[in-house]
Amino acid sequence: MHSRKTKVLVVDDEVSMRELTSMEFRRRGFSTLTAADGEHAISLAKLEKPDVIILDLIMPGLHGFEVLKALRSIPEIRRPIVIVQSAKSYKPDIDKALEMGADAYVIKPGNSGELVDLAIKHLEMREPQEP
Repeated sequence: MHSRKTKVLVVDDEVSMRELTSMEFRRRGFSTLTAADGEHAISLAKLEKPDVIILDLIMPGLHGFEVLKALRSIPEIRRPIVIVQSAKSYKPDIDKALEMGADAYVIKPGNSGELVDLAIKHLEMREPQEP
C-alpha cells in the first residue's frame, strides 16, 4: 500500500478541517503537512514534494483552482495525487476541477476515513515511482 512514509499536504483555510483531515491521515500511517492558503501550499509542494494533496477551493488569496493550475504546471515536483475537498457541490465546479487535473473531488463535510481510503485507492493505482 504505502510502504515508505507517504506525505500528504492538507490545504484548507479552516483550522478544524485541516486538523481533522491531518489527524485521520496520521492515524493511518501517513506523514502530514498543512497549509492555510494557496501560496503556502505551492511553496510547501515545491519544497516537500508530497505524494497526495487534499485541496480546498474557497480560500483567501489564491483560489483552489489557481493552486491546482500552479501545481500541475510546476515541472520540479512529481505529479502528486490531488483530491479537491470542497463545500462547492455544483457540477460545473466538479467538472472544472477534474478537467484541470484533480484526481478526485469530494464534497465536504465528508467522512475523513473515506477520504483516506480514496487517497489510498489512488496511490495503489499509481505505478511505483523512483524516489
